[in-house]
Amino acid sequence: MYQQLGLDRDPFTPEHDSALYRETSLRRTLRKYGTGVLDARGNLWIQGPSNSGRQAFALDLAQRLCAKGRPILTLKAPISVGAHGFMDQLGRLLGANADGQGVVESIRGVYAGLLDGLWRGGPILFLLDPDPLSPEVVEELSILAKLTVLGLPLVNIVMCGVGQPPLERMETVMLAPLEDRELSGILSHRLLMSGNVKAMDKEKLELIASRAVGPADALKLAALELGRMA
Repeated sequence: MYQQLGLDRDPFTPEHDSALYRETSLRRTLRKYGTGVLDARGNLWIQGPSNSGRQAFALDLAQRLCAKGRPILTLKAPISVGAHGFMDQLGRLLGANADGQGVVESIRGVYAGLLDGLWRGGPILFLLDPDPLSPEVVEELSILAKLTVLGLPLVNIVMCGVGQPPLERMETVMLAPLEDRELSGILSHRLLMSGNVKAMDKEKLELIASRAVGPADALKLAALELGRMA
């Protein structure tokens, strides 16, 4: 569809693509501040309404940190491991049994090294726009945030949402709602990076931006318009 308009990729894909992400000077400053917090092994709260582009901001931050070598973790759902420890379960998965203690010990050594390397790399847990957290989950995250190994945090936590930070000692990045001109600029930038900034005229982009509620809605409306044009 988009090839017919001189584009070499889908400019309005809902999936995060760092090549299409447009960063304003203000958000660059906020991103650098957030990076500094995490480099200092702190926790970060990205605060802003749903039309502020907070998830795209967090995803861009995660990709940049990953490119610097920081281990990035995400949490989608709790995982039950039963009554046995992680290493024991791993041994059973690989076929170790009561007569295979040597296998289990080898596995322990390998994974102890991997986990040590993960910790020294400064893992960061991103929770992007989770459903409202129960008090029990907040308590578990609070405990996790306080765990240290040799004086350094076991993991740093980044969360997005509105209101006050859910955990203690979280630094805050505050994002304002994106204005129409910023939304229009995002759409125009995506067309430029996709090979043809003139695939959709400025007036049409401005109209889409004026009707959209946040960047995700703007991308959806622009994709529908692009489909009509092709």
